[in-house]
Amino acid sequence: MFNGRIFQRISVGMRIWLMIGITIFLVFVRGFVYLNDLKNTLIEERRISTQQQVQTVYGVIAEFHNLVVNGALTEPNAQAAALATIKSLRYGQEGYFWISDHNANIVVEPLKPELDGKNLRGFKDSQGNNPFAEIADLVKKSGEGFVSYWWPKSAAGASPTLKIAYVKDFKPWGWIIGTGIYVDEVDGVFWTGARHLITTTLILTIIVFFVALAIKNSIVNSVSGAIRVVERVTGGDLSEDVS
Repeated sequence: MFNGRIFQRISVGMRIWLMIGITIFLVFVRGFVYLNDLKNTLIEERRISTQQQVQTVYGVIAEFHNLVVNGALTEPNAQAAALATIKSLRYGQEGYFWISDHNANIVVEPLKPELDGKNLRGFKDSQGNNPFAEIADLVKKSGEGFVSYWWPKSAAGASPTLKIAYVKDFKPWGWIIGTGIYVDEVDGVFWTGARHLITTTLILTIIVFFVALAIKNSIVNSVSGAIRVVERVTGGDLSEDVS
């Protein structure tokens, strides 16, 4: 059970400083919890956006497939037109779409056309992951889903960066539609928000500190004055003016 006698041994000034310290500590803890929640929220929002982008492209390919079903285009012509459309699609800073098949063959990779037609089942990224084999196995099992791997950005000589991709199977043509986000782009947005939060928290902490210091001094001075009066009265000096 809490024993209040411990605090009786601590001066009033130290009690106030303790209260200030605990308050500031809790503010920073809450800030770190908020930042963690913010990063998770940003990643989840990007994951949902990535999924929606793939669903949109899936609908585009489905329209070309319908033209084949209705006899308006031959399948090779429809596929060529669909691939030309997909190659030109972009979103955000580094957003684009690629297509592979169930055997991990690359059908189209807009930013790395030298990979078109190559089989990447044995390809491993910088961390030893086998992404295209995982993608092929994933769609065979579930039809769609998320996969993470390391992949360089479009800039020449760029180092591999963690990427979260969403893939979906277009069964009539055996195509796997994919797109992804680079996690460092989320980190950029996160740190912008983090710097703003940290700056705001520090400013508020400084304000609270000086306000609390003024209150502390006021309380301590009042208590010290009261103690001084009591001591004089106890000693028989009744000349002290007590307000």
